[in-house]
Amino acid sequence: MDQGSLYSQKQETKMPNFAFKLNQLEKKDIILRCSSTGSRQCWLSIGADASILHTELNSPVYDWRISVNPPLKLENRLPCPAEFTIWEKANEESCIEPQHGIISSRRSAHIYSADTQKPIYLTLFVQGGWVLEKVIT
Repeated sequence: MDQGSLYSQKQETKMPNFAFKLNQLEKKDIILRCSSTGSRQCWLSIGADASILHTELNSPVYDWRISVNPPLKLENRLPCPAEFTIWEKANEESCIEPQHGIISSRRSAHIYSADTQKPIYLTLFVQGGWVLEKVIT
């Protein structure tokens, strides 16, 4: 694909259903679903926060910070890798598996494909390095 066709595709993109308007910012956190072309959905956690800067004019000035993050982040603080599966409750009888992977030791996995507005379940299997030394009765 050449740059000309890439540029024209970007210009045809529709405006998002949600927008931060600079003159109407307020402190808030939202979960936003992104449009996707495949079967997978993408979710983002977007937050707006402000701190007040005092000026010599005696009128406060707001220093706005907008952050875009995954809605869920898994951290593996164990000394070995761990395999994870995120499950999302689809209905009363079934769950779907939006994401599966392996987190290396002392690393993180960013989860963008799970709808955190629904019940979310985690399956975690620690890989190697762990031996059961005592049977608990």
